[in-house]
Amino acid sequence: MTYLNTVDEVERPVGTNLSPDDSLVWHILEWSNRSSDKRHQLKSERPFDLSNVSTDDVVEPDPTEDQESEAAFHITRQVCLWEPKTFEQTQNEKTDIEAANQAQARDGVKKDVTLKDLNITDVDPQKITITSETLLKAIRQCVEYYPYDMDSYPPHSAEPYRIFVYHMKELRDLSEQVHTSPLKRRHLATLVKYLEQYMEPRITPILEQLQLPKPTITFDDLWMLFKPGTEVYWRFGPPHFSHVISASVVIRIDYVDPRLEPHFETKSLVVEFWGLATDGEKLGRDEGYTMIEKFDGERLVTSLSVYPCEIADREDGGVTRRSLIARGKRTFEVMKKMPLQMWHDAGARDELEGDLGQLRVLFLKHGLTTESRDTDMNGWWSGAGKGEFKFANFPTIRIAETEQLPSETHYLLCQPMLAGYSLYQKTYKIYSIDNLEDVDPNDVMSDLVIDSANNDLVMAMSHAHFQPINLDTIHNKGEGQVILLHGPPGVGKTFTVECIATTTGRPLIALTLGDLLAEESKVEETLLNWFTLAERWKAILLLDEADIFLERRASKDIQRNGIVSMFLRRMEYFRGTLFLTTNRVGQIDDAFLSRVSVVLQYDRLSDDTRKRIWQGFFRKLRKDTRLSNGRKVEVDKYAEKYVLNDPVVRDLSWNGREIRNALQTAIHLASYKGLMNGDRADETVDVGVEHFESVVAMSLKFKDYMQAITGQDEDERAKARSERNIVQ
Repeated sequence: MTYLNTVDEVERPVGTNLSPDDSLVWHILEWSNRSSDKRHQLKSERPFDLSNVSTDDVVEPDPTEDQESEAAFHITRQVCLWEPKTFEQTQNEKTDIEAANQAQARDGVKKDVTLKDLNITDVDPQKITITSETLLKAIRQCVEYYPYDMDSYPPHSAEPYRIFVYHMKELRDLSEQVHTSPLKRRHLATLVKYLEQYMEPRITPILEQLQLPKPTITFDDLWMLFKPGTEVYWRFGPPHFSHVISASVVIRIDYVDPRLEPHFETKSLVVEFWGLATDGEKLGRDEGYTMIEKFDGERLVTSLSVYPCEIADREDGGVTRRSLIARGKRTFEVMKKMPLQMWHDAGARDELEGDLGQLRVLFLKHGLTTESRDTDMNGWWSGAGKGEFKFANFPTIRIAETEQLPSETHYLLCQPMLAGYSLYQKTYKIYSIDNLEDVDPNDVMSDLVIDSANNDLVMAMSHAHFQPINLDTIHNKGEGQVILLHGPPGVGKTFTVECIATTTGRPLIALTLGDLLAEESKVEETLLNWFTLAERWKAILLLDEADIFLERRASKDIQRNGIVSMFLRRMEYFRGTLFLTTNRVGQIDDAFLSRVSVVLQYDRLSDDTRKRIWQGFFRKLRKDTRLSNGRKVEVDKYAEKYVLNDPVVRDLSWNGREIRNALQTAIHLASYKGLMNGDRADETVDVGVEHFESVVAMSLKFKDYMQAITGQDEDERAKARSERNIVQ
């Protein structure tokens, strides 16, 4: 909008003086005063010259003309005025042209007040209003897809006449078709001629520029890129997803100004679009938007946060399109397999880093979103004259009933973000399909190093068809499987359960006391909720270090006695698989022992078992484990021999967790010293003997300190507390 003080400063926009056909076009001038809501209007068969127009210099259209010669459309200009300059002091109450003329008549002034005698403050863009039903039907016949717009009556479009510019080719082609009725051709030809003259000075050259190999564009001209129905690539906004590109279809665009819309911080172009997303059961259109903030000068179109697929495909030969189609096919395969578990490797909103591990994510068939995917766009104003609109073949799809999607475009538009449940963080998050990997059930059991006596039992429980047998006479009682794993810390109890879950393909819900006792008044409610989820998801439930639920009850501790009793009661009616681990088996309540289905005892690690654990970690590193910064890790062969054979390392009797921690510490120490010695940030981290020696020295010092306090080692201290026996 332009703000002017005098009529001489008014910039006449392109097209003001154009009149393609006076008999079919009415020009309307509307104005009002800032101090009054009253509006005035002039009509003419000729364009208005704002620098010299008066109330008696108007050629009114003849209302008696027949239907065929009535105006096809109006071109309207709106201005806002202050009162006349010469009467500002004396005519405070008379603020429109009629009042000004009356005042002049009393003073003997003969001529009418013209617009140039007034202060024009605002000049709005012109707008085209379609008044011919014939022309409106013709336009609808040309427009395949234009949601939400032209819903007003009569339908209109303001400069720069986006809907007409977007569809100029279709309008021109229809006006030239011989089978088009004479009236329709006449109306269309008039509109096309007017638009061509309007576009020629600045719009047409920009449209031609967009056909260049690497086109650029200004902020004000961005609208030309985003015709509704255009396929676009766009980058996800959050920093952790900024590398993710998705494809969608433009719904509409809008320039927003923070002066008028305070929730926007800067002037921007908002691009609304839809893509295909899932709630686990259905695949349907899901709307979103992105913004391009105002910028100066010109920018490469493909450097924007959203840009047309056509331009990008022209630049890269279709590489991006083929990549997104392939990704869409993988995304749909994941949807088809739900529920399933996958490994997630970096990229979630609350990303947790782990050099030697990944996070397990569960994707379900339902319950991941609250929005319905049943939205039907057939009700939008779109291609009414064609009988079927452009995207009519994109209805909501039921995934279980669909082997493959109808077209490559469906795969292109599949959004790469899936809602999944983080089994580690116990919350729903959004994950990129690019950072998800299939879980290989055959890859984990080889890493499990346990006593051979327990191996057969573990393999039996790992069998995919392992199901409990109900021998209880009471319905729903005793249908679950409760397995107790006991032994000293770091001997593989928790890892055993993780391997069983991975091998069977069942989700693993690992709980700690913190998950259950966050609100002491709701312990039973919380426990019941997890039991219910485990049954619903057919998950394995792990209660790690569950000592407060297992320890024998004492008469003085009424609150804990209540928790133990509640747990025993709920456990009997749990119909899933429950694993409990403890390193204090000597403290277990006898009532609990009678409810356990299987008990596995884990002894201290032997020297041979420790070697196998070390070798398993080294194999994993050689398989290309990298640090979070991307640096590859290599352990020197002499360093491997040192930790496998050195008597000092052997006498430390590290457990599995201590071995893992020692390896991680040595890697980080090697990385730090390498950077301090001038290594590049992208160079391989070389872990040598000296790094392990530093870790061994630290561990020796701490163990000696702990033993000096009581004169006992860890196992002896545990036996003294009646927690477990010492097994050699």
